[in-house]
Amino acid sequence: MLAWVLCATLCAETLVEPSDGGSGACVDQVTPTNKETTEEAGGACTSILVDGNVRISRASILGRLHVKKGDTITPEKLNALVKLLYAAELFAWVRVSFDGGVLSINVQELPSVNTVTFEGNDNADTTTLEQDLGVATRQILSKDKLRKATMRISAVYRRLGYFKAQIEPQVIYRPQNRVDVIFSIKEGQASVVENLIFLGNKDLSSIELSGALATKAFRWWRFFKSASLFDHSAHEQDRVRLKNYYYDRGYVDLEVEFVNAQLSTLLESFTIVYKISEGRPYNVRKVTLVNEVPEVDSPKRWKYYI
Repeated sequence: MLAWVLCATLCAETLVEPSDGGSGACVDQVTPTNKETTEEAGGACTSILVDGNVRISRASILGRLHVKKGDTITPEKLNALVKLLYAAELFAWVRVSFDGGVLSINVQELPSVNTVTFEGNDNADTTTLEQDLGVATRQILSKDKLRKATMRISAVYRRLGYFKAQIEPQVIYRPQNRVDVIFSIKEGQASVVENLIFLGNKDLSSIELSGALATKAFRWWRFFKSASLFDHSAHEQDRVRLKNYYYDRGYVDLEVEFVNAQLSTLLESFTIVYKISEGRPYNVRKVTLVNEVPEVDSPKRWKYYI
């Protein structure tokens, strides 16, 4: 009698419904591989049984496996079938066995998302957090997707300057293998710009250049403190402001480079560093106007508009 069983969880990051029926949490399930073979080299498949599927049809499962009656089943074939099923990212657990010509496929489906909510996002718009989250209503949820979604939310808060934000994902199980996903957020204090440093400026002072930027170094007495909040998207805009400030003063050979933003050890403040190559200033010595349109008034009158 030919009897092979391959039961494995290749992806340890799965969501498992708690046995006590209470609120669910993300846990790891690792099922050890158990393979038993006889001395026979292989056997022909006479029938295929699929069990444990609810939302996913039998035809959909078999369509992913490309296996049919009459195929020769070997331990290597069983291993390939398990990998294909996990690659679909639809199942929390898979068991494939072959006994007496019968190929049995037993699966446990990953839950589907019922709702996604955010709590504590006072300074981040919900629409912004939902964008490219990777977790949405009616989608399949795995622990890997939940982990990546949490990282994306953290990235949004870093762009907003909240480097101490803490995101805690929670999974609440509902009937029919559905889950409610809640992202509980503790934003903390936004990181501020403590210092603006300019390297290479010789003709214009650092105080003068600081005044040309939209970003301001934090001072306790500053009325508009929002200008001192760290904003990742503001660096390029401030670099352009610096260039325009120099251009208006004749420094056409200027080069301005944003070096880096140095975050303090406590994640509370930044030091922004710009590297400047001023070049020499140029003055406009003479402006000549040439009129090639006879119907237009004499260029002598144009000087009043320049």
